[in-house]
Amino acid sequence: MITIEDMKRDMEKDPQLKENLHRQMEYFFPRWMEKKSKEDMIEKLPEEDKSVLFQFILTQHVTMEEIEQSRQSEAYNRIISLLQKVMSGERDILHEIEGIYQDHLSRTKKEYEKRISDFKYGKLPKAKRKQIDVLRAKQKDAIAESIMENYCKYGAEVKEVEEGYNSFCNLSGLLDVCRFTPEVLQANQGILPTLTAIICFPKFLVPVYVDERLNAQKELPGNWYLYRSLTIPEYKQLLAVKDDPRIWKELFDRVRTRILEKADIPVVPFKKRKELVESIFFNCENGYYDSAMILSFSAIEGLLWETAHQIHKKEQIFTDRKVLYDDRKKESFPSTRIRDAVERTAMRKYLDPRFIEEFCNELYEERNPVLHGNVICHIECSHQDICFIKKLFAMDYVMDVLLEIYQNQLFQEWDSSFSEAKIKEFLKCFMKHPLNIHEKN
Repeated sequence: MITIEDMKRDMEKDPQLKENLHRQMEYFFPRWMEKKSKEDMIEKLPEEDKSVLFQFILTQHVTMEEIEQSRQSEAYNRIISLLQKVMSGERDILHEIEGIYQDHLSRTKKEYEKRISDFKYGKLPKAKRKQIDVLRAKQKDAIAESIMENYCKYGAEVKEVEEGYNSFCNLSGLLDVCRFTPEVLQANQGILPTLTAIICFPKFLVPVYVDERLNAQKELPGNWYLYRSLTIPEYKQLLAVKDDPRIWKELFDRVRTRILEKADIPVVPFKKRKELVESIFFNCENGYYDSAMILSFSAIEGLLWETAHQIHKKEQIFTDRKVLYDDRKKESFPSTRIRDAVERTAMRKYLDPRFIEEFCNELYEERNPVLHGNVICHIECSHQDICFIKKLFAMDYVMDVLLEIYQNQLFQEWDSSFSEAKIKEFLKCFMKHPLNIHEKN
């Protein structure tokens, strides 16, 4: 067994290891304390305050453009007038407003359920559509709906739309208008336009991608990454200006900054690839896109293998050096391919399904044409810039996943290693002398 004394001796022999451990402590300890501080604060909040805070989180789905759009309706003026009366002390009006919201919500749900039903109908095979048409003509709508509901080969798009709609139903059901009492509104008058917009148009709580699929809109490049890395208002605003080249330049600068910042975090998989990451951007900035592209493939694959090894500390990924473990089939299989690790092992539970799809079907197809020299990017690709930024999206995402797994495992170790009393003692010291975690690397 390795003892503390053994670790001390190792650090004395290896000053670089000692420095890296100190840097990790400086980076991760304040984040652990911040997490504990937030948990402690939330735990002490009265249930009423927690509920109100949650309502404010729901309102973050609405953009300024949607509020301006809402102002054009008669319903908006009516609702904001009623809310202003509540703010002045007429508490009972809240029940009237709640009734209006539920009425609007019911109509919105019926609209989306009809659109989703039509969407699913369009995805059915021709023979199935004919069967549905015959049943509907005979006024056997319930049987037709049952067939559509139980059909299981629609594909990923229908599943995504239904999941998005269910998410909307959950969010819209959690909005409790009656929580916006005179006291809450008086203290937060700026919430009035946003709250009014949601009450008038509950559809603003529908995930953006639901309408994208239902309207058969062409997806943005790297859509899965953009949707998860931008706030909802940011994503909605991006859709409005998606054809402006300046926007993609801004996205490139943003993801470049994110990757370079993470490359400096004192985690070994990042530290040993810092020069590689810097080389990617050096090549890109000097117009060597082919080199930058090939280096990005290398970085992404390497980071994914690091992720696999980190997950293996909790769940089995490998059974031998060149053997992976399929956790669904409960069997081992020989492979050294990262694609197999991503698709067939427990790794898939830690990765976005849309990332897995893009990674396996495009980045690392069976014989990647770029990596095998069959495609020369600057000659054969007319969208080289977008193609490259998608690789950066993938790299940034994998770095995020690896960092989160590493941090969670470290936090769990600390949680189990220290008593509650000791953690409270740490918190007292932390609150007296908080470290600026944004300045520490």
